[in-house]
Amino acid sequence: MPKKYHVQLSVEERQLLESLIRRGNAPARTQTHARILLKADWSAAAITVCPLKGD
Repeated sequence: MPKKYHVQLSVEERQLLESLIRRGNAPARTQTHARILLKADWSAAAITVCPLKGD
């Protein structure tokens, strides 16, 4: 099934979502939405899929 929404988070947005999950004091639904956004983030996928190799 193709992705329905394309998500590109800025560095600040990504850090905010990660800290929200790490602290654990937000409601469960909010944490779930944050996890979904982080998983759907295309900019992070490009970084992790294609790491630079130093020769």
